[in-house]
Amino acid sequence: MFTRIAVATDGSSTALRAVQAAADLAAKYEAEVIILHVLLWEDPKDILKRLSFVQHVIDGEPESSAASDDVPVQTIIEELESRQMKIDEKLITILGNKVVEQARLKCREFGVNSVKEEIMEGDYADQIIAAVKRRQADLIVVGARGLGQLEGLLQGSVSQAVSRNAGATCMIVN
Repeated sequence: MFTRIAVATDGSSTALRAVQAAADLAAKYEAEVIILHVLLWEDPKDILKRLSFVQHVIDGEPESSAASDDVPVQTIIEELESRQMKIDEKLITILGNKVVEQARLKCREFGVNSVKEEIMEGDYADQIIAAVKRRQADLIVVGARGLGQLEGLLQGSVSQAVSRNAGATCMIVN
């Protein structure tokens, strides 16, 4: 019945259940699983930044720059913002890769033989919908709520948009 199953994951517990459901179906139908992840460009917590330094995920040490008499304050601020953006970009990319790796391992546990991955940037719903269409998936599995700011709602805005616009059968997992 299903030959290509796309599953969107953000690493949340609901998304992990969606991955398990997709893997279970894929194993039964001998279908391909396409793991979709849209990088989460929300501010990472300070603890994650510190952990990334401790674990040597990011090269170097966090530096504190003090203003000197001959360097304009605006120049120091711009340099600090630039460094922070580089740290955030690297951390978000590493975390995104780990989310996809976790999903890939879960699919392998269920005996899925064909697993593809796609990591994207942009609006979560738009990117997932575009990938489902591009990959010609005949089923999309998403969690009802994820890590976004609206996680407290009964059904997240991303899963609603995907179910309305994906052009494929949609399974929403609680």
